Amino acid sequence: MSSRSKSEGVEMSSRSKSEGLEREEGPDPTTYRNILSNVPSAVVVITTSDDQEDKDQRTLRGFTCSSFNSVSLQPPIISFCVRRPSRTADLIHRAQKFAVNFLSADQVPLSIHFATPHTTEKKECQFAKVSHDISPDGIPILRDISAVLICDCLKVDVVGDHSIWYGNVHNAQTFREELSPLIYHSRRYRSIGDELFMTAFETQTLFFEDWTHEAHIRMAWNYIRDLGRDAATSNIKEGILKFNAKNYCKVDRGYHETVTLFYIHMVTEAISRTSPPAASFESFIESNQHLLDRGLLFHYYSKETINNPESMKKFFPPDINPLPEIQ
Repeated sequence: MSSRSKSEGVEMSSRSKSEGLEREEGPDPTTYRNILSNVPSAVVVITTSDDQEDKDQRTLRGFTCSSFNSVSLQPPIISFCVRRPSRTADLIHRAQKFAVNFLSADQVPLSIHFATPHTTEKKECQFAKVSHDISPDGIPILRDISAVLICDCLKVDVVGDHSIWYGNVHNAQTFREELSPLIYHSRRYRSIGDELFMTAFETQTLFFEDWTHEAHIRMAWNYIRDLGRDAATSNIKEGILKFNAKNYCKVDRGYHETVTLFYIHMVTEAISRTSPPAASFESFIESNQHLLDRGLLFHYYSKETINNPESMKKFFPPDINPLPEIQ
């Protein structure tokens, strides 16, 4: 009986662990995201440029990436993934060369800078205010990084909504080996750009010059997507007040209740219309460019209402057009 009960126990245990693991069309999205959120990865910035002989006409581009992998040591081959479509990937395809810049733990602001979508109100070159050098191949190399790999393109595969790039490494240099690497690990499985941005916002370490109108929309989208409108509202208000308090010497205009609740409504409405749900702010804003229009507010409100000091303290309903209904 003792032997039989042990056997039965093993069989029951085996059945319980395999229960629910039948082949299905796809995993539960929440379960899948939670599992992947436990996998940390290094943060790098992929940079490239075109072959313009005139340096002033040369196009420089870069993006923050958390999907870097070593494929082979001999020969040295690496890979990384890019969401499609991508202007930087298009430039890499034309140039057939790129650099992998390894960031250190103290370079979060730099990672946020290169994780910001190109569909922004900032039209200047990504590298205009970033310290960098140009390699003999014409590739921008970030300064103060821990290491860099210079690569030629080997091949690219398209898988789902991403492309997987493979590169032959023909040069490698280390600069600051003593520094800890910047690691991406998101408890909510946000995209790397969204997670780094939200961490900087919540700790008030986001550069004030990066606290743009688009950044406000990005912050609201992350909270509303994660928590829902009602729970997100208090986080949004509290976050803005804390950020303003930290930067009180630089803030021209303080917290505005009516404007804040207006954009919470508009972002929620846009989320409700976006199908399938956007996995990153970049894909969300591509489909909702109207949210970046600084004049959007005045399609619904008169300037008199917005400039009324009382509208800064409590919510005023629109006096030109009603707010769109949330689906």
